[in-house]
Amino acid sequence: MDFFSHREPNMRLVDHLYQVREYSLIYGNIHFSRIHEIVACCHDFGKYTTYFQDRLFEKEKNKLDVGNHSHISAVFTAYVMLERGFGEGRLPLLTYSAVLSHHSRVKNYEKYLPATTIKIEKHEEMYRKLELLTKQKENIKDNFDIVYKEYAELGFGQEFKNFIKDENSISNTLLELRKEDMCKHKDKTLYWIHQQIFSALISADKISASRVKPIEQKFIDFSKLNCIRESKFKDTGNKGITKINHIRNEIFLKVQEGIKKSYTSKLFSITAPTGSGKTMTGFFAALKLKELKPELKKIVYVLPYTSIIDQNYDEIRKLYISDKDFKKNEYGYIMKHHHLSSYEEERSDEIYNAGDYQTFMENWESGVIVTTFVQFLETAVGANNKMLKKFHALKDAVILMDEVQAVDIKYFKLLYYVFKKLSEELNCHIIIMTATKPLFFPDAVELLEDNEKYFNVFNRTKLVCNIDSEMTVKEFADYFSDKIEDKSYMIVVNTISQSLDLYGLLQENFGAFNEYGHKLKYLSTNLIPLHRKQRIEELKEELDNEKIILVSTQVVEAGVDLDFDEVYRDLAPLDSIIQCAGRCNRNNRGFIGNVNVVKMIGDDNRTYGEKIYGFDIIDIVSKILGSYDEIEERTYLQLINEYYQKISIKKSQQVSKEFISSIEGLNFDENYKYEIGKFSLIDETNGYMDVYIEYDEEAEDLLQQYIEAYKIEDINKRMEVTLPIKKKMSSYYISMPKKYWRKIEKFNIVPGYDILRIPLSGMDIYYDSSIGYKRKEDDSAIFY
Repeated sequence: MDFFSHREPNMRLVDHLYQVREYSLIYGNIHFSRIHEIVACCHDFGKYTTYFQDRLFEKEKNKLDVGNHSHISAVFTAYVMLERGFGEGRLPLLTYSAVLSHHSRVKNYEKYLPATTIKIEKHEEMYRKLELLTKQKENIKDNFDIVYKEYAELGFGQEFKNFIKDENSISNTLLELRKEDMCKHKDKTLYWIHQQIFSALISADKISASRVKPIEQKFIDFSKLNCIRESKFKDTGNKGITKINHIRNEIFLKVQEGIKKSYTSKLFSITAPTGSGKTMTGFFAALKLKELKPELKKIVYVLPYTSIIDQNYDEIRKLYISDKDFKKNEYGYIMKHHHLSSYEEERSDEIYNAGDYQTFMENWESGVIVTTFVQFLETAVGANNKMLKKFHALKDAVILMDEVQAVDIKYFKLLYYVFKKLSEELNCHIIIMTATKPLFFPDAVELLEDNEKYFNVFNRTKLVCNIDSEMTVKEFADYFSDKIEDKSYMIVVNTISQSLDLYGLLQENFGAFNEYGHKLKYLSTNLIPLHRKQRIEELKEELDNEKIILVSTQVVEAGVDLDFDEVYRDLAPLDSIIQCAGRCNRNNRGFIGNVNVVKMIGDDNRTYGEKIYGFDIIDIVSKILGSYDEIEERTYLQLINEYYQKISIKKSQQVSKEFISSIEGLNFDENYKYEIGKFSLIDETNGYMDVYIEYDEEAEDLLQQYIEAYKIEDINKRMEVTLPIKKKMSSYYISMPKKYWRKIEKFNIVPGYDILRIPLSGMDIYYDSSIGYKRKEDDSAIFY
């Protein structure tokens, strides 16, 4: 009989094993080549049972355990590892674990080992597993000649023969693994080896199943890209812009010199003011590092928020667009990856469909990847199968970490640990970019050595500290309305409810009096992404000619290229305040812009900052700023260093220590609060729900297209059709508190699959394109 690995399209099992071996050697660590080969050829061993074949072709209806293939495949993998002399250390255990979990989240392998090293007792759960494994082995034995021939082709015929003929091969392998586990090796590299083996396997497995091949990673020569970059800095005729571009270019060149001088290091930092061109400076530092160290294969540009991914991605993509080969092979050069990113229909080269692109994107196949903190860190520290597909891509990569201060301070020790381990175990080279360099990365080589000079040169703003008195939102609205001049203003607050209240109060005030003809605008994640993007584009155009007042949440703080005359910021962490200052007089227009720090309180007399960030952080900021009336931008770096010193004493790193302990103990899923599988950069959002806002006819039509596409029975064809639709639908989703659920309609896609939506017929009642979802109850939630 013929044995198959997948039903659609019918793929012979031996052909699949050949492909997974080939692709594993592409994705994997060259030093682990023999291990990748064994794991690839043995990972689907259990598919040689007729039980699995019956399940594959739906002859078996009840999904019996005997049709499962991962555990028997894991045992065979470990057996071959032991037979081939990998018995020292934990390598057979790591391969056992990788194959055991290759269709799921990573599990703790101890649950699948005997209790002792002597015998598997009848009262053990493992005894029942042994009976099942033995039954599967006997079933494979029934087709010995066929399976032996195919494994002989793969180069593992002798191991297969020995495994089948030895009555105790399964139990002896499990007992040997238990012995290795009990040796309690204090090897802190095991996690990093395990994840590379697991990632290479699952990436190769999924690429083979998709019937595509890995993309060839491509780069354009450094000097060619630099010529394109230089052309962007030509004299514009605007003296202010020309001057600031001159400073940006000076910073760029000094960072280039820094890389040339220190390229033998692996952890770098670029500390420079906001608006100093860090996107290009950092990207070309990574390119230069790759040029100086040819073994480096990939650049991963990591940003804090999905809201700024498109902006930075487009800026880098413009450097590539004139290259002829780029137009034919774009995805080999650059991709973006976050939870909303997907196939771009208008850039299709007719070689790959949407499903293929999704596979490549999740594997990080391109030479340059632009992605988020969540994608990067939950890959580096994680047990999720989908996330770990790209772990292998971290090997020999340059990681460009922008706005690192956006990571919650409680994770800084974990982040430093991850950086160190990635650099030591996977030859990662990491460049940390920030305007407010935290003190938690002491080993980082600073590439802009005289950065304090540029904080002095970029003296565009000053903090005006007005936190001695507290104001309600209403009191602030009146206070602000009385002080308005012929300027553009941005007001940034801490919660969505606070921003909506303030916007409404200012509307009332302006209805009575608006001497300078200000336009009042609103921006937060209460708006659907479509309207947020439109609002930012509107603001960029209108700020040149109109007097704007923008009420916003933190969504504007990092990377959004807006330039206001004056800013008001409700009390928040100091790094957040300084990021906010980067939206004031950003282009150095010949004056010093005021960034007014105020303290707003709610009905309970607590500050909004305290509710969101906790008392300790707000108290530290209050004490630091309380001793000043004004602070010029030239001293921001000194100020932020004082802040981080105080934070490092006050803010516990216990959470980081717990996760580090889990990593070093390979604790993926022991039902423990800090197990690897529970690491998440985003706090639990159990109190929230994603809602589809059917704002216009296009949104309504997209939903109908999605329903029709979801009826397609072939899962691969369904994915190909639904992915581009989902991409467009993502522009109409917002996250909102579950307390509003009674107002939200459940809309059925197929039986068992509903989405929450506000239909087009309800737009007038529930949604406004100016402010987003109409909330009538108090809600102190904050979303980025």
